[in-house]
Amino acid sequence: MPKTSDKTLSVLIRNQDKSINAELFPASLWPDRTLAEEGLYRLRIGKAWWTGAGKYTFLSLPDAFELLRRLACGEFVEEERPALSKGARVRVVWGDCTGPCITATPPFRGVDGRWRVFVSGREEPALVEELEW
Repeated sequence: MPKTSDKTLSVLIRNQDKSINAELFPASLWPDRTLAEEGLYRLRIGKAWWTGAGKYTFLSLPDAFELLRRLACGEFVEEERPALSKGARVRVVWGDCTGPCITATPPFRGVDGRWRVFVSGREEPALVEELEW
């Protein structure tokens, strides 16, 4: 577990009656995680890690700041998680191609607030709204 002194950046955002205290830790502190790439950060908001894409979620600085902005402005509206589980068989549409895949994660919210899921054969998460299941 990283120490507080390992953080790269601390951010305090105040918006009228709401304040968010966040810390960014470099992904290099988790060398055993496959998605922990150079230039990405793990975000801790208050005392909780941001787990938008699973337990170990790493974000670029622009994505982290966009997420914090949306949280501070109340742009995340809680809605029910799509009924899609890890290991589900789905069809993914990539441009003109449609292919069968298996979900590698349960649905999570991306920085833009849309539901996404990692699927087999693809490095980037797919939008749940574009899946057929």
